[in-house]
Amino acid sequence: MKKKYQIRIFEIIEQGKKGDTSSILFDWIIMILIVLSIVSIVIESYEISDSLHYFLKIFEIISISIFTIEYSLRIYTAKLLFPENTMPKSIVKFILSPMAIIDLLAILPFYIPFLITVDLRFLRILRLLRIFRLLKFGRYVESLKGLKSIIKSKKEELIITMFLTSMLLFMAAT
Repeated sequence: MKKKYQIRIFEIIEQGKKGDTSSILFDWIIMILIVLSIVSIVIESYEISDSLHYFLKIFEIISISIFTIEYSLRIYTAKLLFPENTMPKSIVKFILSPMAIIDLLAILPFYIPFLITVDLRFLRILRLLRIFRLLKFGRYVESLKGLKSIIKSKKEELIITMFLTSMLLFMAAT
C-alpha cells in the first residue's frame, strides 16, 4: 500500500503527462508559485507599507512551506527516480543532482537565519539567493531542457565568449 502511494506521489511531482490532471495541476501550481514568489521578492525590494510587507512575509512562509514539501516528496520518491540504487544511495544521488541543488538553494535562505545568527550583510546575500527559485522552472518547461543540451554542445564557444565579454567589461570599467 505504501509503495502504491509513493508511486502516485512520484507520478504527480514529476513532469506532468498528458491526461494526468493531478500532475499537470501540480506543475502549474508550482510554476505560478515560482512566478509569484519572484514578483514578491521584487516588490519587497521597494519601500512598501507595513501591511503589504506583512502580507509578503505570510506569502513567503506559505510558498517556502510548499517548496519544502515538494523537496521532501522528491527525497521520499528518490528510489523511483534511481531504481538501480539502494534507498540511501538514491537519496544522495537525488540531493546531489543539479535540479535538487537548485531546489535546495531556493529554500535555504529562508531557513538559515533560524539555524545560525548571521550578520546583516550575509543575510542580504542569502536573500539574493532566493532568485534561484526562478531556476526551478527548468524542471517544468520543456524548452529550457533544450537550452541545457545546447549549452552542453556549445560549451567551449560559450566559455570563450564569456571570457572575451569579461575582458571587455573589465577594460571598459577601468
